[in-house]
Amino acid sequence: MKIATTNDLLNKTTDISKANIIFYHIPKTGGNSFNSFLKTNYSKFYKLHDIFKWKEIYKDYQENKKIAPVTVSGHKCWGIHEYLPNLSVYTTLLREPVARYISDFKYKKTRGVINPRTTLRESLDDLCSGNTYLSLLGTGSYEKAIDNLTNKIAIFGFTERYNEFLELFRYHLKFDSLEITNANMNKKASQIEIDDDDVKYLQDLLATDIKFYNYALGLYNERYQAILEETKGCSRVTVISTEKSYTHDSSQILAKGYHSTNSLIYAREAEESQNLEKAEKHYIEHAQYVSNGHLLKFYKRNNLSEKYIKYMYDCLKSIGNYHTETEDSGLNKFILAISINLCNMHISNKDWVALEALTKIEQPWQQRMLDNVRKGIMNSLIEFNNISDDNFIQIIRLLFQNILVDTDNVIIFGSGQAAHIAYLICCAMDISIVAFLDDNSKECSYKGYPIINRSEIDRYIDANTRIVFGPYQNINTPSFFNTYEIIHLGK
Repeated sequence: MKIATTNDLLNKTTDISKANIIFYHIPKTGGNSFNSFLKTNYSKFYKLHDIFKWKEIYKDYQENKKIAPVTVSGHKCWGIHEYLPNLSVYTTLLREPVARYISDFKYKKTRGVINPRTTLRESLDDLCSGNTYLSLLGTGSYEKAIDNLTNKIAIFGFTERYNEFLELFRYHLKFDSLEITNANMNKKASQIEIDDDDVKYLQDLLATDIKFYNYALGLYNERYQAILEETKGCSRVTVISTEKSYTHDSSQILAKGYHSTNSLIYAREAEESQNLEKAEKHYIEHAQYVSNGHLLKFYKRNNLSEKYIKYMYDCLKSIGNYHTETEDSGLNKFILAISINLCNMHISNKDWVALEALTKIEQPWQQRMLDNVRKGIMNSLIEFNNISDDNFIQIIRLLFQNILVDTDNVIIFGSGQAAHIAYLICCAMDISIVAFLDDNSKECSYKGYPIINRSEIDRYIDANTRIVFGPYQNINTPSFFNTYEIIHLGK
């Protein structure tokens, strides 16, 4: 019936090593990995999706009064300690509000919960309904949310500082060491782009949530600093991912607040005042915890070519061991994204050699990956005047001349990102575009050309017209296209 308060932990007046653990899982904070850890390390683990399952736990206790401490996790488990005998401890993870909402939007969009054509702003009513920190932790009251976080949630942490949260949990629950496996990331969601204007709109809309988050950061720093000093590097936390295992000593964990939303605001303010050194610092902080897109755009806007190339190089190098067997992968799309930006920089053969050096050609898919970097770089052939090396330009032109040899007219498959790249390449090579082929599009035209479906294709195609697929597109219905000449720019 009783819960351990923050003061109980800080004053060490209560032993919680045998207490019930209640993990209040706030959506899109990275709680699935922590759930897996709890399920592995506690014999009685309940994952609740609604309050009616509380009765199941209560029944277990009534039948076996000596049952071991239980662990409960769920989006709706607040108040369940009243059903549990003995001591209970609440714990939770928080995440920077804008990043959490964007993650929720992307997740629901990839799962079909939100219409694929719905924009972020159009979905805000559904996303925000009952899903703010004030609603989740304070039933709509800012003061109540603050009180619950300060006095009733004994252990809390942040998605952006996940290892610190694990160290804090390990310390209070008296684990000698703690090992946890990260849950898989949603690679499709990571490809959905969000406009800067939408981010600013969210920041204004979520001002109170951001205020709460910043309060939580300050409170967290006060608590964690003392524990960090006490542990003196003696304890260890290990996080295992599908790619690698890495270990952090507690002495190496930074005990400073990170305001991911504010860092972007500070970066923009510094850039507007032409303090590029300060702006870069804040963009780097934002890239470390949220996304590297703003940092790349900053380098591009300010013609910081060398820094852009170096950062791009480091990004590629850090994912060099990521394996995939498909071109439609997070890795290849990431390479495509930075290649698109790279096109607008001043690049030379020396930079191209650096790109090639990143890949060890050990398996066929790795060769395709390198080829796709070349294709990605070519998406802005129209802007060749920005590239400094004439020989490099000629090499790339020859590459596509060989692919598009004897091609005069094309119908481009799709109307998305890959189709846009194909469009740019065809424009640069002076190839006539007849139409775009997209059965799923509700639009009538794209880039000034008609969008047709497969039932209309014979009206637009002739003996001199080929169907072009852009990079990363898969021909998933080959029988339909067997009667037509196909060119795949990603092969």
